[in-house]
Amino acid sequence: MLRYCFGCLGVALLLLLTACAQQVPLAPMVAAAPPRPVVTQNPAIALHAAEALQNRWQASLGQGGQYSGNCVRLGLQQSPMAGACWSNLAKSYGESARDFAAPGPRFPPAVAEDMAKGRAAAARFFALARSWASACAAMPAGHLRECDRPQLFALMQREKIEANTAFRAGVQRLRGRPLAAGDR
Repeated sequence: MLRYCFGCLGVALLLLLTACAQQVPLAPMVAAAPPRPVVTQNPAIALHAAEALQNRWQASLGQGGQYSGNCVRLGLQQSPMAGACWSNLAKSYGESARDFAAPGPRFPPAVAEDMAKGRAAAARFFALARSWASACAAMPAGHLRECDRPQLFALMQREKIEANTAFRAGVQRLRGRPLAAGDR
């Protein structure tokens, strides 16, 4: 067992050193989707599942934003690695879009609609983000102006707000504190 653990650590270290040697930023670590349990009517189980989904959305957003910042930096430096950075980001966004579009946990009827809306908006956001990163990957290094897509960014922002609101509404409802109409 101990030999197996050291073997895993060795492989992980080798991958890290290889990425550093090639000066390619590591792809964002979007958390793999956990097994999708059937959520019972037990409020504690439902709340835990809803919070996990909301946290996964926030983590994926944060990691994507951090990684896109690295791609922009490489582009400004006119690094030949900028294209690979954008391609990796597009792939990661595509995986996130598929993850959130896949069937999720079944929530109690009171929050099922909120959580379904949140998943759908998150999937649309990541699909739009994937198309943006793919377009940036096709641009020569240093041509960041072509990556500036105000209309696309506006659509992404709308989906982001919708996902945030829906996930928050579902979690708050499960906590017994539904959002007021003005908070939506």
